[in-house]
Amino acid sequence: MLTIRPYEDKDLPRLREICLETSSFKRSDKKTETFLCLMYCDYYALCEPENIFVAADENDTAQGYILCARDFKTYQRRFRAFFQPDCDKLGPYFFGVVRGGMLVHGLFAKRYPAHLHIDLSEKARHQGTGTRLMNALKDHLRKSGCPGVMLSCGADNENAVRFYLRNGFQIRRKLGGACLMTCDL
Repeated sequence: MLTIRPYEDKDLPRLREICLETSSFKRSDKKTETFLCLMYCDYYALCEPENIFVAADENDTAQGYILCARDFKTYQRRFRAFFQPDCDKLGPYFFGVVRGGMLVHGLFAKRYPAHLHIDLSEKARHQGTGTRLMNALKDHLRKSGCPGVMLSCGADNENAVRFYLRNGFQIRRKLGGACLMTCDL
């Protein structure tokens, strides 16, 4: 059984691997890999490591994670200053993804200031790991006084949508193939 624990700096390389392994992006090249790590992993590990929980195996190797930006405005300010310039250099496609993500999350940020990403390796799936990670993060956010959390996933990713609905999320909007979901804490 996997153990849920707080993130440690040693986990970052494995979190990057899991991020790339589980990505729904159709492209697979160096620019895309760089973008995925910047956008969906590195910010959180470098700027908000206290908001990351890891599912570790018997060797204490991460097999899954949930990471979160606690406050959208803080995330937006830091990301724009330190990570967005590198994303923008990757080309217009990535420029649009970053700006689109900021715009969509900004729609609900007042009531749901936190947003999350969760990814599990094959080894961590189908044993309740995702729910255990989700519960750890939601408990952590409640204790910090956060009123709600949001996320977006592919609207056609039926397994993910069902998982989030089972874990207390509601669909708020479907935009351009994405499903924006929120959860009151």
